[in-house]
Amino acid sequence: MSKVNPAIGESINNAKKKITEEFNNTKQIEKYSSRFKFPSTLRIDLILKKAKYAIQNKNTKEIVLVDDKGMVLEQVDKTNLPYIIVDGSLTDSKQLFALELMYSIYYLYQVKNGEIVNGSLEVVIPKEGKIIFPLEGERDILLGSLKLILSRAGNFKEIDLRYKNPVIRYE
Repeated sequence: MSKVNPAIGESINNAKKKITEEFNNTKQIEKYSSRFKFPSTLRIDLILKKAKYAIQNKNTKEIVLVDDKGMVLEQVDKTNLPYIIVDGSLTDSKQLFALELMYSIYYLYQVKNGEIVNGSLEVVIPKEGKIIFPLEGERDILLGSLKLILSRAGNFKEIDLRYKNPVIRYE
């Protein structure tokens, strides 16, 4: 409503112009349409972008919500979305790959967060151990390898999937 309030009391054409300017400058709106309803109503339908991932800065603890294309939508204090913890900045392609990988791990193993450490994604699966993923490659192959290894590995301390042949460290 705060985006629409400046257009109240304006003519229909001026109201449409003001609303168009406001909505075009808002990252959270994917699409919108407006239509005049007689005698004096301007109806606006919105489709908002939905956050799929979250990123937490390790130093400041601030969390930003990100859509499926990697665009930052808003900053929040808490989230129920899967998130990665980053220290500094990553390139967009590596960050999006890590977010997609984290989302898949959340879906498969209900692990809510992972951390970017030394150019790799580290995830701790409860009652299993730590898994280290590369920040590039084929996501489906990495997840398939993880499923196969988890089904046969037994009690392990760490699985490192950054290499051609995964490394399993036992306690």
